[in-house]
Amino acid sequence: MKSIKAIIIAEHIYASPILDDFHSLLQTLLAFGEHDFLAFEDFAYARHLTQAGVKLKTIIYRGLGHGFADQVGVFPQAEDLICEIAAMLNNN
Repeated sequence: MKSIKAIIIAEHIYASPILDDFHSLLQTLLAFGEHDFLAFEDFAYARHLTQAGVKLKTIIYRGLGHGFADQVGVFPQAEDLICEIAAMLNNN
């Protein structure tokens, strides 16, 4: 079995979404924890989306790090995020 590294090169938009020109994106929800180790990349991604004219909603959850979204029942913020995602999907 090939690893993801063998299949997708680093310069491909699937590996580095910030390399896309964002022309085909619809309204986007970007949510992350304030202590996420990828927060700087999240802010850069938000900037690029905004500059490309993509309608963007950004939510930064205080006190949380990376990967909290699957912690429903542990962190109330995870449940809030699921509600935000559902609301966005229902409105599009």
